[in-house]
Amino acid sequence: MMFFPKGGIDRVYLGTDTILNRCPACEADKEVDILVSVCYFHMYYIPIFPTAKEVTLICSKCDLKRADLPFSDKYIKTYNEIKQFYKYPIYLYTGTVIITFAILLLAWSIVK
Repeated sequence: MMFFPKGGIDRVYLGTDTILNRCPACEADKEVDILVSVCYFHMYYIPIFPTAKEVTLICSKCDLKRADLPFSDKYIKTYNEIKQFYKYPIYLYTGTVIITFAILLLAWSIVK
């Protein structure tokens, strides 16, 4: 019997907000809608660990949409103020906890 692992990278959305930011197209400091998402690695649809936090910016003046940008201060002026609201959800570490528990249980059973 062959075992075929099924895994990949998926995305979960953390939230949306409106911030004041500079648009690269119209070069105006206007309100920008942001959509923050987290990409994570999964095996058999059980999340193992998060891989990246990304943001989509939509300008309110010219409707320019910039998708899948890294969530950092390079693209968002108020990054230090808003980063505390968009943390990695704890359930994205479920697979890591399960694997760690299985390894510890195996090590305990060998030592015992």
